[in-house]
Amino acid sequence: MKLHSVTLYQPDYVLEARLSSGAYGLIGFIRALVAQLAQPEFENPPADDRAVVIAIHEDGRMRGWAVSKSGALLESEQEHLNAALNSTQPPEVAGGLVLVAVHYSSGESSEARGPGAWIPCPKPWSAMGVGREEVEALVTRFFEACVRRM
Repeated sequence: MKLHSVTLYQPDYVLEARLSSGAYGLIGFIRALVAQLAQPEFENPPADDRAVVIAIHEDGRMRGWAVSKSGALLESEQEHLNAALNSTQPPEVAGGLVLVAVHYSSGESSEARGPGAWIPCPKPWSAMGVGREEVEALVTRFFEACVRRM
């Protein structure tokens, strides 16, 4: 697993207000999550660009979506992400949801990488036809719906 970049779906002033140490407060969380995702029991996915999109609620609950740039995902990838989230301590969040994506690949991909190279959008979001400016409201709705089912 090779980590490429992180996408913050909210501007810095929102993250500064919601995380006690701002966007930098996500560093430890992302490192711990990547360590969990890199566990050897994970079945190696195809070598294309992938991301995990994570919503962190102020009560400590998290919801994640496994996303592949090509659209091809193994069934085990979402299960593995859920297990990794359950084993990772979320950062302290106050005043609303924090939304972040971690970009990685399991092998070499020829795609361009770096900020803005690819903004992951989980299939449930795309299916609703929601634009980027509405992402936070949409994620909050999905998050609450998923938590109610747990």
